[in-house]
Amino acid sequence: MRRPPPLLLLALAASCTSSDLPPPVVSAVDPPAVPNASSSAVTVLGRNFAAEVTVDFDDPGQSQVDAVFDLTIVHPDGRRFSLQNVSLVSSTQILATVPASLSPQTYDLLLVDPRGGAAVLPDALQIYQGDCTKDDYSPCVSGNPCTTVDTCLGHKCVGTAVADGTPCQLVCAAGETCQAGVCTLPPGGCP
Repeated sequence: MRRPPPLLLLALAASCTSSDLPPPVVSAVDPPAVPNASSSAVTVLGRNFAAEVTVDFDDPGQSQVDAVFDLTIVHPDGRRFSLQNVSLVSSTQILATVPASLSPQTYDLLLVDPRGGAAVLPDALQIYQGDCTKDDYSPCVSGNPCTTVDTCLGHKCVGTAVADGTPCQLVCAAGETCQAGVCTLPPGGCP
């Protein structure tokens, strides 16, 4: 069989590079709330989840597929925690495990794909303390400094928002206040 000239192969390879793929998009985490008492399986939903494929035309046995995704949840104070057992299922689903013993809080999700593309989903996952596997209004701890009387509802730990302007303490030494149930940094951010 006749091989195409090397320049033609280079042109073909260049026309189908990973940079042509759209960046990943994260739309949800299912379930959106998990307890911190034990590790929990979650499914990250979105689109454009793709492995990095390297094709060796001279030696196809040396071709490689990199399907390693980095999934990290980010605490409001900036601490990051890696999800475990991350596994690409399809272009719209990734399975992962949330480790046990994380502090109750609502975390952002950061996804980095094998090509270096990144996506962030704010307030993606709530980790709660307490058994909210039943809709029984049992007490729990949401970790939100702007709620009180936290109870289980719809398998999530929810609370009543404190009054706007109530001081809260998350990142800065002082100055945060609760606004609509969310701890808000002072004007100008943290010093």
